[in-house]
Amino acid sequence: MENAKPVLNETAILQGNQNPTRWLAARLKGSRPALLLTLVSNLLSAGMVIAQAGLTATIIANVFPGGANLTDESHRLGLLLAILGMRALLTFSGEVSAHAIASRIKSDLRLDLFDHLLRLGPTAIQDERTAGLTTTALAGVESLEEWYSRFLPQLILAAFIPTAILLFVFPRDLLSGLILLITAPLLPLFMVLIGQTSERLTTKRWTALGRLGGFFLDSLQGLTTLKMAGRSRYWSGKLADANERYRTATMNVLRVTFLSALALELLATLSTAVVAVEIGLRLLDGSLEYQPALMILMLAPEFYLPLRQLGLRFHASRNGLSAAARILEILSIRPAGSSGSSTKFKSITPIRFESVSVRYPQRDRPALEDISFTIAPGERVAIIGPSGAGKSTLFNLLLGFLQPSNGHILIDGTDLNSLSLEAWRNRMAWVPQQPYLFNASLGENLRLGNPAANPSVVKEACRRAGLDELLTSLPEGLDTPIGEGGLRLSGGQVQRLALARAFLKPADLYLLDEAAAGLDPEAALELAGTLSATPAGKTVLVITHHLVGLSAFDRILQLSDGRLTGDQSSSAYLNQHNGASHAG
Repeated sequence: MENAKPVLNETAILQGNQNPTRWLAARLKGSRPALLLTLVSNLLSAGMVIAQAGLTATIIANVFPGGANLTDESHRLGLLLAILGMRALLTFSGEVSAHAIASRIKSDLRLDLFDHLLRLGPTAIQDERTAGLTTTALAGVESLEEWYSRFLPQLILAAFIPTAILLFVFPRDLLSGLILLITAPLLPLFMVLIGQTSERLTTKRWTALGRLGGFFLDSLQGLTTLKMAGRSRYWSGKLADANERYRTATMNVLRVTFLSALALELLATLSTAVVAVEIGLRLLDGSLEYQPALMILMLAPEFYLPLRQLGLRFHASRNGLSAAARILEILSIRPAGSSGSSTKFKSITPIRFESVSVRYPQRDRPALEDISFTIAPGERVAIIGPSGAGKSTLFNLLLGFLQPSNGHILIDGTDLNSLSLEAWRNRMAWVPQQPYLFNASLGENLRLGNPAANPSVVKEACRRAGLDELLTSLPEGLDTPIGEGGLRLSGGQVQRLALARAFLKPADLYLLDEAAAGLDPEAALELAGTLSATPAGKTVLVITHHLVGLSAFDRILQLSDGRLTGDQSSSAYLNQHNGASHAG
């Protein structure tokens, strides 16, 4: 069964042969103008470094050994100031363009991550912790700033400036050029050797951060339970332990970073000292002139400076690479939904299940096994059965969150896999067992399914869901904030709000998973009456444990242990059930 098109067509990612560094570099393709500006700025900066050293050496050589007056060198001093200003401007423009690249890529990547998570759906990421995904999408993506705005420009500088200095020094002093050439690789070598340890420790730190974030979110969401169970102090201790593990991991990374900085500084200082000693000895014996000797001596620190700074940026960028590896891991999760793009279907019914089976990984028993039935247009069908019978799995198939392990689901004669999931979902309304309400107003939560709905349509949907009484009791009406997850509402009110949201959406198929949850029998019976009043031609599927109100449905499907054990009219089912009750 084919999978949906991967985000950004990053086939290499999905094939698992892409590493974080190559992937980060590949995302630069959309920032070519800014990248070109960064390259040009750094290339010109290399020229400015040489020009600055050469002009400074010339001025000093003319004034001190040559005995010239500073006034005579005023034009060179003016030119030196201009070079210094140009170098500062080039550095500034390179940093600005690098930050622009980082900002654009971070923004695009967050959107790509969110889009990919939407494609995956809840089933594909059910083993992922919400806090871990949040940490990756926010802190993880933000940590890429260091790689794009610091490490990458410094890598370009480390390539341009030492190369330009070598090309300049070799024709003027072969010995100094050879010393620079031989000692230069030592800095990247030590950087890579220490970087291997740093990479391992940074990965541990990132893992510890994800665990700490998940633990903290769990603690916040379970505050009520912890207080009622009297386990607040115990849980605070566990949170402190998670925080200590993260602190230890962070300090280990910093320790390696500081040791690396010491090693690189020591190497650069010793290498500069070697150049200074050999130049000084040759100056004493007269085999080297003062002006070129001074210029090379001034260029030596500039030669090692980009390499030293690259080492520092290298370690700072490891956190971004660890985050990139985690982002790649998320992007590599293959969507389990339909890969089709066809939107050419006149009706979403009849819906036919043909020998459909579903098996979850690491489970011996199938969630659904050889299920076959047909739902006619406009039918109202109740799906009943004990917990674990496969009712929610059946809904996940229809929602496109799962694909059958065997069999086919046909929509108006067309396989669901060949249909566009977006077009398919736009024509259905869904109420889950635990509806999520956002930390917004009542009206904003209602209008998620139909943002353009006018107030009269909203009020009618509220009336049908039994929410009109609550609406009239609120002083701010639809503008009333309801808190995160509907904190300010009762369980029944949350369920009614979710129903009103579903009724507000112009849909052809209604999927209600335990729509009567949190409602008393009288309210459940009233809801059944509401469902029976759905417009003609609208198909309704309801998962329910309530026996009251079943007479409002046309058919009853019974599931047990993943098998379809009953398919009969509601009247036949109720007669059979009532007869069994009287016999008992």
